Amino acid sequence: MILIAAGGTAFAYLTGNIAYFADNVGFLFPSSDEWISGRLWSLCAGVGLSVLCAVFVNYLNKSFNIIRHITWLFAGLFILMQGAYPSVMGQLYDGTLMCAMLLLSVVPLFAAFQDPRATRMVFLTFCIVSFGSLFDIAFVGYLAVLLVGCLQMQCLKLKSFLALLLGILTPYWIVIGSGAVALSDIRLPEFVSIFSSVPKGNALIMLVYAGLTMFLGALTGILNLIKVYSYNARTRAYNGFFLVLFLMSCILALADYRRFAVYLPIINLSSAFQIGHFFVINGQKRSYIPLSLIIASYIAVYWWSILM
Repeated sequence: MILIAAGGTAFAYLTGNIAYFADNVGFLFPSSDEWISGRLWSLCAGVGLSVLCAVFVNYLNKSFNIIRHITWLFAGLFILMQGAYPSVMGQLYDGTLMCAMLLLSVVPLFAAFQDPRATRMVFLTFCIVSFGSLFDIAFVGYLAVLLVGCLQMQCLKLKSFLALLLGILTPYWIVIGSGAVALSDIRLPEFVSIFSSVPKGNALIMLVYAGLTMFLGALTGILNLIKVYSYNARTRAYNGFFLVLFLMSCILALADYRRFAVYLPIINLSSAFQIGHFFVINGQKRSYIPLSLIIASYIAVYWWSILM
């Protein structure tokens, strides 16, 4: 799936079918789409970071036994979803960066399960996401998701709550206190309609692509709840966090619709997790048939985007 997605994205780049999203000026520092000037190198970075996210989510499952099965299915589905709309995978931008940093923040969060003394873990979780907000204000919405995650991990006491606040403040404290930036350097995001930031045909494909991903993630996430309730408290908390992450990402994308594309990679990741989990726990019920239909649907979306 990595070879298919990367190859398809490279083909889209060569045929001029990568729709570059409207520039985001960043919040305190330049956003990631400004880090690399060459589009070929941006393509390599976008593909590479997507692959790293796929590998890392598999590492999370192995380390924390999230779904009680060892499988590469949701990692493969994620990379396939990324490649289905080449504009998402074919460039380095804040969406892929946010997906990677949120995955990093999950490690200390999960490690703090039922440990109110794990203040360092809570601090690190929120510090990572707060650091990301220096580049894109979209990270701020995920601070609320992580707060819910702390409640699910049963690690939120007074000391950990203070660590949470310090984690949010520390990146700003460092960059402003050191004189690296001034408060006057804060740049509010430019709100541009999705239909203005990319060609209208591509915007329609993007919405269909995102709608398919949201529908499949919501459907399988609801069906997974029946099985998740039979797990122990730790595994329920881990799975519950990924479901909250998916639902909140969809809500944030719809609320901040002018910057819809920024939320696509994390929606892909959390949806792929739900879909992969569903097919793993229902692996003996001819699951290859609906799974093949899902893969075919994303391949169809890819060719639609190429032929437009």
